[in-house]
Order: sequence, then structure tokens, then C-alpha cells
Amino acid sequence: MPEWYRESFDELYSDLYSHRDDEESVRVVELLGRFVRLPGSAVLDVCCGEGRYLKALSRAGAKAHGLDLSETLLKRRDGTVGVFPDACVRGDMRSLPFRDGTFDMCINMFTSMGYFGKNEDELGVLREMRRVLKPRGYCFVDHGNLAWLKRHLEPHTVRRRPRFTTVETRAFLNDGRTVEKSVRVYPAHVPARGLSVLEPLRTYRERVRFFTRSELGDCMARVGFDVLRVMGDYAGSAFDECLSPRLIVLARRRRVAAGRLE
Repeated sequence: MPEWYRESFDELYSDLYSHRDDEESVRVVELLGRFVRLPGSAVLDVCCGEGRYLKALSRAGAKAHGLDLSETLLKRRDGTVGVFPDACVRGDMRSLPFRDGTFDMCINMFTSMGYFGKNEDELGVLREMRRVLKPRGYCFVDHGNLAWLKRHLEPHTVRRRPRFTTVETRAFLNDGRTVEKSVRVYPAHVPARGLSVLEPLRTYRERVRFFTRSELGDCMARVGFDVLRVMGDYAGSAFDECLSPRLIVLARRRRVAAGRLE
């Protein structure tokens, strides 16, 4: 299923993930503010979508910038987002279109890593975030907790929304760490018996590889980050592999001396 992410983030995405709302983004920014000074800081949201986190960051006084591959989501963002007219740009997170040392902080939210199926590509995302950070800049990665997900994954759900009904199926692939999700979209008021026989209006397929705490920490260390804190939810609770729904890592760019990382 090559490059599914180029097609899945379209005009229905915000409705499919409507539970990821402005209130959540405010909680995340409040969490960031406990560890990092946000007023006046240049912050890049890598995979910003419509810009929910950018709005919350801007309200906290940060100079918020965003990057996303989806032109559709970027066009739908609130026009008040960001400090500068060019606060959001379209691009691939494996090759960030920014100069070295531009930002004080990069954030990557809602399991926006693990899309590519190749470990080197995922390392490339982390390398790029490190490159565009200022010396001792911060990186904040919000990822799903693989161990928690293995116990709580819902294999089949039907969700009734005002605009449409979705049928979602999820399963781990043979590697035990990649989740494939299929979404079929139907008109809002299709009866349950019709969901198995009607042609869907739209179908989506996602495939995301999840990292364990040690794997993500090792990847970040390998590209030049020092992990400062690992949390398990947006309240900042300590990470518990059995109980935490999220794997949230706050790291800092390691210094460079004599042409090498230190």
C-alpha cells in the first residue's frame, strides 16, 4: 500500500477525527509550557493539518509555523493562525523546507510518524527536525503506546456522524507493530443492514508503524537528541508501558563540537 498518506488527508479528515479538538490542543500547549518557554519562541508543527495546535501556540505567545503534505488541510486552516502570512507551508516532513537552526522547538503530534514503512525514512524525519532546530532546541513527539494499543485495539467500529456513517476495521500486521486501518464512508442515515451491501461513498486505508519507548528513544539519540522526559498522556503523567495510552517524548538537540555530536 504505497504512500497512502498522500490521499487520505482530504476534506473528510477533520470529521473522521473530530475527537481531536481545540480543547485537546490547548491541553497539549499547556503541557509544553510547563517545560519550555513559549512566548516569543519559534515553533514548527510538523504535520500541522488544519492548524489546531498552531492556534493554541499562537495564543500562548509562540511564533507558530506549520508544515503539512495535504494541500486540502492547509487550505482549510483558520486564516488567523500564525504570526506571519507564510506561517504554513506545504512539504514532506522528510525534507523540511527551512534553513538550519530556524526554530526553538518542533512538535509532531497524533502519531504522525511511522507512515513510511522504512526505518531510515522515520530517522530522516527526526534528523530533519534536529537540523532546523537552534542549538539546544526542543523536540516534542506524540506517539501511540504500542503495548497499550495491543490490548485496546478495536477491530471493528461503526460511527454515526451528522454528515456520514463510517465503518472502520483495524488489525495488526504480521510484524506485530504495524496497524492497518480501513475506513468505508456511507451516507449519514444508511440503516445497519445496508452497510454490508451498499457501495461506500469513499474508502480510506491507513498503515502506521508504532515504536516502543526504547525504540523511539534510541532513534532520537541516534540522530542527535537527548531525551529529557517521557510521558504517557496530555496531562504529563509519567509513562507506564501497561497503562499509558500515549508515548510522548520531550527531547533536546544535542550540541555539535568538532564536527560531531556530543
